[in-house]
Amino acid sequence: MPSGPRETIYGRNAAYEVIRAGRRRVHRLLLADGVAPRGRLKEAVEAAEGRGIPVVRVPRAVLDRASDSHHGAAVVTDPYPYVQVDEILERARLADDAPFILILDTLQDPQNFGALLRSAEAVGVHGVIIPRHQSVGVTEGVVRASAGACEHLWIAAANLAQSIRRLKEAGVWVVGLELGREAQPVETARLGGPLALVIGAEGRGLRPLVKSRCDLHVRIPVVGKVQVAKGREMHWIRVDRYFSGEPSGSPEIVFQPVPCMHCEDAPCEQVCPVAATVHDAQGLNVMVYNRCIGTRYCSNNCPYKVRRFNFFNFTKDTPDILKLAMNPDVTVRARGVMEKCTYCTQRINRVKIDAKLAGRELRDGDVKTACQQACPASAIEFGDLRDQSSRVVKAKTDPVSSLGMKPFGMMTKRYAVSTNVNSSTAMVVRR
Repeated sequence: MPSGPRETIYGRNAAYEVIRAGRRRVHRLLLADGVAPRGRLKEAVEAAEGRGIPVVRVPRAVLDRASDSHHGAAVVTDPYPYVQVDEILERARLADDAPFILILDTLQDPQNFGALLRSAEAVGVHGVIIPRHQSVGVTEGVVRASAGACEHLWIAAANLAQSIRRLKEAGVWVVGLELGREAQPVETARLGGPLALVIGAEGRGLRPLVKSRCDLHVRIPVVGKVQVAKGREMHWIRVDRYFSGEPSGSPEIVFQPVPCMHCEDAPCEQVCPVAATVHDAQGLNVMVYNRCIGTRYCSNNCPYKVRRFNFFNFTKDTPDILKLAMNPDVTVRARGVMEKCTYCTQRINRVKIDAKLAGRELRDGDVKTACQQACPASAIEFGDLRDQSSRVVKAKTDPVSSLGMKPFGMMTKRYAVSTNVNSSTAMVVRR
């Protein structure tokens, strides 16, 4: 892996994150002549000045010769400080968390490496392990591709076979991602507790030795670009992106999660000929999958476009005896039905049953939806609007909470403006 006494990292976001993380020595921040310190660049200058890092103006041509996407800024730093595998385990222990580790087996493309590091930092992994040889390291291109996320991650460069053995000694379950039919679908696997996820190289996947060291192999069903181009994407919650600023500069990005709104006067329910989508006793808009005949009228009538038709039959080759061993908390629907967010109704019912057996009322925070649990920014809250001390009520009054649209005068449960006449549950999203 490339290394040297000093490295130059280009780009506003990357430069800012390198300075903010403070994990390596920064010798100077370079700014192109004529560039005004606004937005992220202003934050980088302020962070540099706060740490006593010199801010140096240089001719734009100097940066242009080195990079075509410097956006007027760069930092000169020491090489990335790799850590040991035991340090990653100790980090998880000090945080009182079950270790969550990403292992990358001989990745070659800096863009792929950077994208994976960006996702890893977002979901909160404790560390990343890469091979000491035959793999891309944390180069300038990787820092830029990860938007600086790698600076906040602990990355170890080590022998993967020995690292996996050390993780197993620490009680970590090692799961490899595979494309073959012999791999278990990821949605049917129980992946709680100490976990290391192993991802193979582009093209060839996991090397045989690394693959043999994994405790379990799982595969992620994907529909692929061709099916997406046909409008056959599959998701229960989408994330819209809104941009503010000039495209030629560094526009600010705002993300807006959009699941089912569980409308009170739901237009999807009015057009279903078999009443497969209905309101239940809790006031949720639910799907009766074994009643759905796939007319797709509900999707056509949904103003938020949050319903998806299942064109695929992921379990057609799965023996019935194997289905009995799959995760009972997840039902894999057959081809030909509509799917959507149900506020994780199975989680709601499980918590209600547990509370009833314990002889108590539901408490704030008992129910966590899957999107709420997975969101690393804690931007999603779910709870009881009648409990004035609940987190969802406080989030409802937050000025940055989503207000959502109410087309055709419909009432929705999800957003801060919602008032639910049948149920007191609500979901609020902070922008």
